[in-house]
Amino acid sequence: MSLALVATRTPSAAETTSAPQSRIEKIAMTPSGGAEYSIGNLHITAPWMRATPKGASVASGYMTITNMGSERDRLLSIESDIATTVEVHEMSQSGEIMKMRPLEKPLEIAPGGVVELKPSGYHLMFSHLKQGVNEGDKVRITMVFEKAGKIEIELAASGIAAKGPSGAPMMQDGKM
Repeated sequence: MSLALVATRTPSAAETTSAPQSRIEKIAMTPSGGAEYSIGNLHITAPWMRATPKGASVASGYMTITNMGSERDRLLSIESDIATTVEVHEMSQSGEIMKMRPLEKPLEIAPGGVVELKPSGYHLMFSHLKQGVNEGDKVRITMVFEKAGKIEIELAASGIAAKGPSGAPMMQDGKM
């Protein structure tokens, strides 16, 4: 199945002073049902998140961002109606201990580079949830990039213990 949508809009005065023009160039569905989005030179694929257990105050989200351009871009901010804050966090291992912390600088996507937000690596951390996330939910987020601008995407919620988006191959030994 393939679905494509092309849309443009003129940003308000406030948007043009705080961020580059918002322009969604393409939204598509992949054969496995995962979404793809493009804005400027950036291509965002397979955005997903895990459902949350009852009473959870945090959730995590994942995707792959590819920079098809010749200049770096940076993810400046993320917002969502389901959480007070959304940040990019990173995981690192020190001996037997996994540590998680927010990035101190905006996430950089190098020219021609690919950044994977995935379990046990870079990921979106939704903090102070205003509502739970159930399997099958679609969670809308707004991402602002330094050069590409502002884009709204949806993350599809997979099961609580999912290792990948619903319909995608599961990871085994760190490989697809």
